[in-house]
Amino acid sequence: MKKIQNINKAIASFFLIALIFVGFTSCGGDFDRPPMTPPSSDLKANITIIDLLEKYDAYSNYNEITDTLYIEGVVVGNDISGNIYKKMYIEDSTGGLDVEIDLKSIYNKYPIGQKVIVKLLGMAIGNYASQPQIAAPGAGSTVRLTEKQCEEHIVLKGFPSILNVPEPKKLTVKQVNESSFKYIGCLVQIDSVQFLEPGEAFSVGGAGNATDRYLMDVRDNSKMVSRNSLYAAFANEKIPSGTGSVFGILGTFRGTPQLFFRDIQDVKFASLLQKSLAQKKQ
Repeated sequence: MKKIQNINKAIASFFLIALIFVGFTSCGGDFDRPPMTPPSSDLKANITIIDLLEKYDAYSNYNEITDTLYIEGVVVGNDISGNIYKKMYIEDSTGGLDVEIDLKSIYNKYPIGQKVIVKLLGMAIGNYASQPQIAAPGAGSTVRLTEKQCEEHIVLKGFPSILNVPEPKKLTVKQVNESSFKYIGCLVQIDSVQFLEPGEAFSVGGAGNATDRYLMDVRDNSKMVSRNSLYAAFANEKIPSGTGSVFGILGTFRGTPQLFFRDIQDVKFASLLQKSLAQKKQ
């Protein structure tokens, strides 16, 4: 009889432990389940990016925005590799724009392909060395948005998707150099280019902890700058030889166009592709 009682106690203990375990795992499952409802908003854009820039003459002036304005765009560039610092670029059908944000790992909050609506009332628009940007108002110049200000002014619309990203604007180097501000802040593609410093590291630092590397269009020998941060994940990668295509965000510094690679995948050269394939086979 005592033996049967012990068995019954053991069975009861087993079921109690099992119930506790199921309870914990059930709670854990509910807690870990990601949200399935996409973020949405009834807000709609009432001004385009290009009209906003022209309205406030953002290429040369600083203004605080006192009108109830909304722009809508898609994130086309962020700090995912470290080559773009404390900012993201959004683009609509008319142009691109630099949004200054005082956060690290912006790509987690605003990944490429994320649609956003920006509530501009209470923000400021200006430029840094002729690069138009929106951010928080400061003493005569823009100040990066804090996390709290991001929550107040930047509204997510739907889940991020690569399908949201607009086709890059296909340009030649000559078109870039002659386009003034038309494509600043936009995702661009430039074919048939060579780097003038093959075999060197993309970045060795320098002024602003970044290195200028030069691209040449083999069709007419036109040249332009690619700007590469010392803190970029690809800073120590060797610049490829040969001819290829490059993608990136077009910026400007005092009227000189600069191309910012979002990551090494923006450099489409055969030698880099071969290296990538070799690494995958290891």
